[in-house]
Amino acid sequence: MWWAALAATVCTLFDEIWVATTSTWLWRAGLGEEALGLSAGAFAVGALAGLAVVERLQWRPETTLLVSACALIPAWCLWLALPPVAAVPVSLLIGAFAAPLWPLTTALAYACVPDRPGTVAACLRVVGTLDIVLPLIIGAVADRWGLTGALALLLLQPLCVAAVAAQRRCQASP
Repeated sequence: MWWAALAATVCTLFDEIWVATTSTWLWRAGLGEEALGLSAGAFAVGALAGLAVVERLQWRPETTLLVSACALIPAWCLWLALPPVAAVPVSLLIGAFAAPLWPLTTALAYACVPDRPGTVAACLRVVGTLDIVLPLIIGAVADRWGLTGALALLLLQPLCVAAVAAQRRCQASP
């Protein structure tokens, strides 16, 4: 339960923190406000599309988590490798792969101890305080190693989610 709660908490990396850091990256690359809006908008549209696809696929949650997290890693690496103007459309993919991660890791935490939802909620609150610290950590990394280092640190989300999903999938297998 604690690992699932941690995985749910780090899902803030590819949410508001992603929008803030990528907007800073694109702005420093010389792109205007239009490109920042297009990137954030593409992320949101991708998230809606990703959730719709997940709903239709009807995969087991652990499978969806593992596939989404593992697909997010190369999509994010592609975004980082492309020139800033070309990276904006890739935001659509990132939104699609990131969107199912938070709701499914949260559901996974509740599924770990289905008879104790209050305990899970308390655990999510305790681990959720990391939400307050994550932007500060990202900012400190950006100050020390630059914005590229901070952007690379966002990979913690899909790595953590994939590890929890793989472990949970192994437990669920007969």
